[in-house]
Formats: sequence, structure tokens, C-alpha cells
Amino acid sequence: MEKKRLIFLLLTSLFFSLFIFTKTGLTQEGAVLSKDNKTAEEFVSEGTGYLEKGSFNEALFSIRKALSLNPNLVAANFALGDYYIATGNYDSAIEAYQQAIKLRPNYASAYYGIGLAYDKKGNLYKAEEHYKKAAELKPDDWLNYFNIASIYIRWKDYDKALDYYQKVIDINPNAADGYYGIGVAFYYKGDFDKATAYLKKALSLTKEEDKTGRENIYYMLRLMGKN
Repeated sequence: MEKKRLIFLLLTSLFFSLFIFTKTGLTQEGAVLSKDNKTAEEFVSEGTGYLEKGSFNEALFSIRKALSLNPNLVAANFALGDYYIATGNYDSAIEAYQQAIKLRPNYASAYYGIGLAYDKKGNLYKAEEHYKKAAELKPDDWLNYFNIASIYIRWKDYDKALDYYQKVIDINPNAADGYYGIGVAFYYKGDFDKATAYLKKALSLTKEEDKTGRENIYYMLRLMGKN
């Protein structure tokens, strides 16, 4: 199933050396520029692009450049958190997202990022707390509910998981992930007929090119002898 957020970036550990240039100038409009005439916002955009491509050295360089120009830029601090998530440094990710929240209170995506970092660290109680805060601040984002549900699956609280997976498909009726999650929850509850129905619905919504997602669904169906 297709993922669109930082939770699905390739996690890779890197060793690198980084050189930061902090000399800046001012345009006539007052925007702070680097020596190569880029604004902090442009460096954030550049860094985010590098993150999406998995070019982590370049991403960190651009994000650090943005912060050297404007340390109070929310987007730069958030991007730094994304970088640390992608490279497996979850404590630093939490710090970066917390800084983003200091600069922009009630920033739902930063609470989500902290939840993800705690999730990766195995602290599910803290993860649940921050995912729920993100959902409270941005109730129309189904991924918050999906991750909360995934915690309840791991806690074997399948009824609560079903409640949150239902919220996913209430918000986005075409979210294959939501149907897959419901199917998995019913499987663990021993209701194979409902599990099969939801898994087949998930399969119908999963793109052919999503090989991993489709194989996960087929695997669950095979467990029930339904493939």
C-alpha cells in the first residue's frame, strides 16, 4: 500500500562530514540570502527534495544552510526532524520537532513526527500520546488514526484498533491501508469471513505496481486458505 509521508522514507545510517557556510547578505527587500543568493525557504525546499530522493548528505547540508540563515524558520526545524527520522536518529528527531512546536504551537505534523519517533524507539505509550494530539489538531488526516490503530494491534486490543481503522476509511474511503488494517484485526479476532472481505477490498484498491502491499495482502489471505 502506497505511503506518502516521511514514515516510508528509506532508513539508512550514514557517516559524513559537513561544512556550513554562514555568511549572509540582505536583499533590498530585507530577505536573508546566502552567498549563492538562496533564501532559507529555498534551502528547505532543496533539502526536502534531497530527502525524497534518499540523498541524505545533501539534504542535511541544505537544511543546515536554511537554519544558519534563519534558525527560527519552522519549516527548516521540521525538515531537520524528517532528516533524523530518515536516518534513524530518533532522539534528535524529537528535539527538532519540539523546536518546530515551540515556534508554531499546535503544529499537528510535528506532533505526528514525535509520535513516529517514539514509535520507532518502541515507546508506544508516548507514540500513542503524540499521534492522538496530532489527530486532535488535524482530525481530517487519516494517517494519524492509522498509526494509532497499529499501536492497538500490537497491544492486541483489536476492538480499539477496529475503531481507529474505521476512522481511516470514514475520512478516505479509498484508503487501502484502512481496509487492510480492519482485515488484520478481524483475522486476529478469529473472524476469517470478515477478514477475507476487508482484505479483498484492500486488494482491489492497491495498485498493481505496489508489489509489497499486494504481497502483504496475499500473505494474509494465504494464512486463512483464501488465496
